[in-house]
Amino acid sequence: MGIDHYCILIGYTGPDQKYADVLLCLPDAADSLACGKKIEVEIFSKQNPLGSLGLLFTMNQMLYLLIVMWVYAAVPEKMIMVYAMVFGAHLLPYSWLYRSKAYMIFAIVIQFIALFLGIRFNGSVVASVLMVAEAVFVWVLFQEVKQINKR
Repeated sequence: MGIDHYCILIGYTGPDQKYADVLLCLPDAADSLACGKKIEVEIFSKQNPLGSLGLLFTMNQMLYLLIVMWVYAAVPEKMIMVYAMVFGAHLLPYSWLYRSKAYMIFAIVIQFIALFLGIRFNGSVVASVLMVAEAVFVWVLFQEVKQINKR
């Protein structure tokens, strides 16, 4: 399908340890933990008291996947569009958690891109364009982290 298996890592070195602000792997949280272990980062840093809230945000997306499963049964050709919209929507709380404009902007932009393309084109077009959007999102996040590290 394309957009349902990927891993995004934005991390940097803190004063005491290496840790990651963002590590999202689909299809499940076990992948996030496995990726974190492999690259030796603590994805839910205990230094951040809101780390468990980040886990809650991630688990919340799993509940929305029930909607995606229903769409797949009812209108299979629109499943990728709906899945992309669920993914985009789940980014919004992270904009608050990480104080990130990139998360807020992409949470909104992904919704409109997925809706517009999903209505007019097939799932392959939606998945292809959103993979490019995700690459841009990762680049923007890296730029945001660089700015934070300069301060």
